[in-house]
Amino acid sequence: FSCQLVADEVKTWFNNFYRKEEPFFLYVAFHEVHSKIASPENMIQNYPHATKKDAEYFANVENMDYASGKILDELKSRGLLENTFVIFASDNGPYRNGSSGNLRGLKGEVYDGGIRVPGIVYWQGKIEGGQINETPAGLIDVLPTLAEACNFELPNDRKIDGTSLVPLFTNKQLERKTPL
Repeated sequence: FSCQLVADEVKTWFNNFYRKEEPFFLYVAFHEVHSKIASPENMIQNYPHATKKDAEYFANVENMDYASGKILDELKSRGLLENTFVIFASDNGPYRNGSSGNLRGLKGEVYDGGIRVPGIVYWQGKIEGGQINETPAGLIDVLPTLAEACNFELPNDRKIDGTSLVPLFTNKQLERKTPL
């Protein structure tokens, strides 16, 4: 299953290329949950009341969640989790019914179910856990957010799209100069 291979590659990267004295940026992209779905049988069995296709899909999400946990465990075992900014997000809504909750639409559609996705941000000691914020944001906001979080000045010789989301982490109002 590809998500497990990707998680294993993260560990390989740490073992072979990580340097304690240097900051790092690690972008991890899972193929799950894209068609064609392949999921471990033991996880499919966790959804006995779902249709076969839905059970495979839900198990695929669960398998990706497990792989994400392996990466977080790797950060923790190296003492890096307390000083690492972690973002988990998707690029679009689901292609199967059931994952978009009560939102209308799926992947490839402009309805909320096709474009609204959860985003999870972890930054120990900086973001209080358990918060839910409904402010619209996008992956376009990642660069300005990371720059502010790392006290890095963005270049001023070009237009940078997006807005830093750091104010949201302390329950402040987000002010966009240009519409999302």
